[in-house]
Amino acid sequence: MTIRLFRYPITLHYSWFILFGLLTWGLSTEFIAQPTQDLSLAAHWALAAYATFLILTSVLLHELAHAFVAEHYQLRVTGISLHLLGGWTTFQKECHSPRLAATVALAGPACSLLLAAFAWPFQADVICRTLYKVNLVLGMYNLFIPCLPLDGGRILHAWLWHRSGSFSTAWEQTAKLSKHISVGMMTLAIIGLALHYDTIWIFFIAIVLRLLADQAHKPVAYSQQFPSHLRDLMVARSRIVSIGENQTLEELKTLFLRHGYGAYPVTNEAGAIMGLVRYRDAQHSPQWMTNAHTPLSSFITPLHPNIFVSPQVPLIQALDQMILEKVDQLLVMEDGVCVGWITRSMITRVQHALRNPRPDGKASTDVTQPIWQD
Repeated sequence: MTIRLFRYPITLHYSWFILFGLLTWGLSTEFIAQPTQDLSLAAHWALAAYATFLILTSVLLHELAHAFVAEHYQLRVTGISLHLLGGWTTFQKECHSPRLAATVALAGPACSLLLAAFAWPFQADVICRTLYKVNLVLGMYNLFIPCLPLDGGRILHAWLWHRSGSFSTAWEQTAKLSKHISVGMMTLAIIGLALHYDTIWIFFIAIVLRLLADQAHKPVAYSQQFPSHLRDLMVARSRIVSIGENQTLEELKTLFLRHGYGAYPVTNEAGAIMGLVRYRDAQHSPQWMTNAHTPLSSFITPLHPNIFVSPQVPLIQALDQMILEKVDQLLVMEDGVCVGWITRSMITRVQHALRNPRPDGKASTDVTQPIWQD
């Protein structure tokens, strides 16, 4: 279910409704137990549903704070998702600097703590007391647990990014630390349970954080061990499968179906590469299934610094650029001429080679085959 609010598409995952039901049930039990509440059973349930709505609205405001600050710095917001574990805000591109990443990450906890401060003077009211506790925990939890994808983890990543100069290296370091912290939380929870403390909720949170940390680590695994330059790993210009600018959507569909690549460089009449055409852009066109003779011109992404890279740069820098620009392919340009092609799936093969070294103990670097995948 998707609605629009302040220009942003807000997606309510089905698990969000499960969360709404669980919170309502839990709060109704707490409210019924309040000796000062002289209400009917139906009124207690209505009060609990109202409190749950305000709590989940607080989560939405937390995410909107991220969105408002990001847009203030010209970072386009593509959507907000709310689900069982809270929510997240997605952007067209990653934050382009550590300072901006930290600022956007801080906005959410700051909003939650501000809401807690507003509710604090009115704790005599059961709903305000609940909102105070929830927003205080939400702000502190996100701010002081340095695990991805929590805001504290993103702030830690921004600091490590500033120190290392590499988005991917810092992300890998933060993901590894997140794994260790989540394991530590599990251990503390088990000790707490053995000592008869109510720490089961810490254990389940730690499991979720560990799973999310594993997922965050995969795209940047072994990035600190990458070969020095991408020149030896790129697909040479002579081996690139390209498509002419005067060809049609039907011919593009044939290439996509034949090879399964995620993108193709586009050449002009002189044979020079003038841009890219991506499957993800073409398939969303209304003409994709109806008008096969549509020219390719409307689907071409022209040459721009965000889609090409120099052959002298380290491979880790190419991965950084792909992540920051949210692209899966880069043209390798030298003196204004395309000399090669590097893709995210090729970098994935480098990671696979580092993870599974040859019997002689050396990592295989035979990753120059042009295999493109989304």
